[in-house]
Amino acid sequence: MVPPMHATRINVPAIEQADDPLEPVDYVCIAADLLQQMFFELQALSVTYDDLAAAMPSHDSEMRDRLWALSQIADDLVSINDQALAATLMAQAVVLISSLSADIDKLAAFASIDEGHAHSDGSTLH
Repeated sequence: MVPPMHATRINVPAIEQADDPLEPVDYVCIAADLLQQMFFELQALSVTYDDLAAAMPSHDSEMRDRLWALSQIADDLVSINDQALAATLMAQAVVLISSLSADIDKLAAFASIDEGHAHSDGSTLH
């Protein structure tokens, strides 16, 4: 079983008010938090959308593992001082962010398919 992922690490209002530009590690942390939130939203939507509900089980465990790995990398990047190790972790984070983003897009398309079915059946979504 995958341990629970961390809650949001980034304080968005504080970032918006910061005078200093964000560091690459900040972007990794933001991406990890957003991807986790998007995944949880898709899980919640799977209750409503049949095609999404059917697709979720084949992606759920593997995506949770990758989200957890990304969260761990983000945590490590915040506290690491070794530049070589940081570069390696950053490269791993970029790969995970890219693959998770693509998979979340694919899953979100299942909700769009269901929405299209609802519209073609004459029903409307509000």
